[in-house]
Amino acid sequence: MTSSKRLMACMATVLALAGCSSHNEFQQPQSSAATSSSPQAGVATPDTRAAVRKAVKRFGLQMQKVSTLAPPEAIRRELPQVYGDVLSPELLADWKAHPDHAVGRGGSSPWPARIEIGHLDCAHDDACRATGNVDYITSNEVAHGGVFMRRAITLQLARTSLGWRITAVHLEPAHE
Repeated sequence: MTSSKRLMACMATVLALAGCSSHNEFQQPQSSAATSSSPQAGVATPDTRAAVRKAVKRFGLQMQKVSTLAPPEAIRRELPQVYGDVLSPELLADWKAHPDHAVGRGGSSPWPARIEIGHLDCAHDDACRATGNVDYITSNEVAHGGVFMRRAITLQLARTSLGWRITAVHLEPAHE
């Protein structure tokens, strides 16, 4: 494949992922576990910040395991197995009720590889907001390194009786 054809194929993939996604709206079920105040930086302990970073990183690694193109029943079955230890019960229930709200792998390539956290805001030791990028890769990046594209992501997290859980996700359209 010539480089111009490859570029056209890559651009078509990026446009398809960005333009056809229904995952760009802020996904937050009505819940008392979600925070309604605007978090401020600097209040949480280092242990809290480390635990939140760990939960976000774990979610980023799990994203490739949920195929958002699968039939709704298949997505409903995958969600608790893949995200059960990182999502709040309310967000998990919302995604199970509305599989088109779930985030994950949108096709065979590129796929989400990880979340790179850019900023972490914590109002206190019980609520945080993480912003950063989801890095998408293809087999080319696996072989040679790098990132195929990035999508900005914002996650709301709350400390629950189950530990730190993601209560809301906002995934922006793709950009390179």
